[in-house]
Amino acid sequence: MPLNNGPIEDVTVRLSPDALRLLGSTIGLRSAGTHKGVVILAGPSMTGGINMFAFNANTNAFIGARNIPEYSNIRKWIVVKGEMYTTVGLTQPTGGALLKWTGSLADPWHFAVVGTLPSEGAELVEHNDHIYVATWPSLTVGQTLNAVYAGVFQSAKLPSKRGLDPSNLPMVKIWDVREYEPDPVIAASYGGGALASFRGELVWGTMHVPGIATGLHLSVYNAYYAALQANQSLMNFTATIATSRAIAIFSKKDGKPTKLLYGQAFLPAFNLATGWTMQPNVSGLTPILGPSGFGNPFNNYTWTMATSEHELFVGTMDWGYLLYGPYLHNLNIQLPLDGTLLNGFIGQLRLTNLDPSLVDVLQQNVDAIISYLNARLNQDVLATVAVDTNPFAPGADLMVFKRLDKPAEVISRIGVGNYLNYGLRTMIVDEDKLYIGTANPMNLRTIDGEVKGGWELLKMKLDD
Repeated sequence: MPLNNGPIEDVTVRLSPDALRLLGSTIGLRSAGTHKGVVILAGPSMTGGINMFAFNANTNAFIGARNIPEYSNIRKWIVVKGEMYTTVGLTQPTGGALLKWTGSLADPWHFAVVGTLPSEGAELVEHNDHIYVATWPSLTVGQTLNAVYAGVFQSAKLPSKRGLDPSNLPMVKIWDVREYEPDPVIAASYGGGALASFRGELVWGTMHVPGIATGLHLSVYNAYYAALQANQSLMNFTATIATSRAIAIFSKKDGKPTKLLYGQAFLPAFNLATGWTMQPNVSGLTPILGPSGFGNPFNNYTWTMATSEHELFVGTMDWGYLLYGPYLHNLNIQLPLDGTLLNGFIGQLRLTNLDPSLVDVLQQNVDAIISYLNARLNQDVLATVAVDTNPFAPGADLMVFKRLDKPAEVISRIGVGNYLNYGLRTMIVDEDKLYIGTANPMNLRTIDGEVKGGWELLKMKLDD
């Protein structure tokens, strides 16, 4: 069905009363797929399972809605060789699965498990006649950390007809985060990000929910921190900065070693015997194109990728805007906006026996924080970030690879024209256009009197 510039229709008015009640218990419609005349929207339910809503793609008529209790999460769908697939988390047994949709316009509620995963599936892509899935971790924290780590998994080879079937279980792990992250507790916080097939290589990135790694670290080493007699604020500061991670980007050709495109050769890692030290990433990889986060430590999600004939687009989440005054004020956090307190902590750390190279890394992160906070000193934030290539500007980043042996080029560092777009959550290439769906939870926040909060659907014409 061709895209046009017509008005957006609210299809919720077509829902039945039962479906509206189901919609009211849906945390968010974070997933959409279409195939064989059916559109399926889905998201996790507050009462358990996931909720799905089906529509006729040609008439927009509502078909039906259903809660599926055996699935715990759902994100993306793809159509490959005439079949539609998605990934989910499982409630019983725990883990994840690659699903093939086997429904129809008349009866859409049928799926076959065609791949099993140790934890919930998140992103997926077809590459060289296989489906690859990036997973999210499964965690329990007690006296010790029990984790199923995130990774990238490969399906069986796709047949020419009928697609994968249940005989193709389980999926094969080709990589997990412990091949990069030297700290096992921080590694447990990594999620698998978007994937793409580009110029014969599989490309993928990581995802890092702000604060999760810090929380895990402080929980696992709770007794260590509780026993500190002095400098608790300094050590908590160190833990907060040292556990922070920006996105890393990897690529791999079939039969070849994994390459680190963007990332760090050395990362802060902690153990009880040595405390915090700088450690090489586990595979000893040197980043080929640049540092983590495309040079921005607040790029925490590799949220979406899309490919055209000659380009690979990458959209991030940049959580730096959340450092700005309204959020700090609402949390009653009084940080000096000139960075006096933060730099003071760094000065104290330089007087300890902490590894100087580690302190240098902490200083780099503090400098980035101060760059964000200083923008708040100027009420006209737009003027502060007028140079769209400033890596420390608030707003999601849109980057493009023309090839994988050259650094990605900047399209936007400020949310594609609206710095309240802190994330680019989904992208689709359609002929000569790139369509972008943003993440923007800033509600009715205004810029120069114009409401700029709330998600946006953007269209960008691609270069010839």
